[in-house]
Amino acid sequence: VYRAADGWCAIAAPTQHLWEQLCTAIGRRDLGADPALADNAGRVAQRARVETALRGWVADRRVADVVAVLGGTVPVGPVQNAPEWRTDPHFAARRMLVEVTHPHHRPTVQLGCPIKLTATPSSVHLRPPRLDEHGDELRAELETRRGEG
Repeated sequence: VYRAADGWCAIAAPTQHLWEQLCTAIGRRDLGADPALADNAGRVAQRARVETALRGWVADRRVADVVAVLGGTVPVGPVQNAPEWRTDPHFAARRMLVEVTHPHHRPTVQLGCPIKLTATPSSVHLRPPRLDEHGDELRAELETRRGEG
């Protein structure tokens, strides 16, 4: 996740092909051709170098510009806060906005499951828990696990 001039965006390039596409898009073919960065393990080992290059490229651009340059080539998207995703037409079209009820609060909208399967559609089965609603069970389980190991 990288800070842009007007917000944040997420960029992913876990494969060599996507890494090379990303490097080309940001004008850093040298990184894409570097044998030390030829696989994910190499990029993780040199994370500081990779992060510096990406942060530098993203920093002066608007999120929409980063998405426009990388979108369709490299997985990228804006990081949205609740007011943004609640009004995003894409979230509505993908049925990502789910209203849930709670016995002690007004109904609220939360994000649904991003995985959409035709034969087995997802749904929200439980309401959000009340503060410490499952605390006793969780503490008991933690205590049991402490005794085991």
